[in-house]
Amino acid sequence: RIGTKKKRVTFEKAVKSYLAQELSTGLPYDIFMHSSASHPMLQVADYCCWAISRKWKDGDLRSYSSIQKAVLTEFDVFQRGRKEYY
Repeated sequence: RIGTKKKRVTFEKAVKSYLAQELSTGLPYDIFMHSSASHPMLQVADYCCWAISRKWKDGDLRSYSSIQKAVLTEFDVFQRGRKEYY
């Protein structure tokens, strides 16, 4: 879950802006932000995202090496720009 309400709103705006550019107009979608503690699989997804983030941001491969065999692809959602949304 993204910390403060302000950060969540900022993140949601960024996602909506990106999806508006990438999806066909009128295609419905919902954005849900559940606490990773609410479901074990969310905890797994959260850990995987964290490990991949540490790999790219810090060059730290310790956590990534434990999930590497399960990672099929990685997509950099911020590849088009340098603006930080949160």
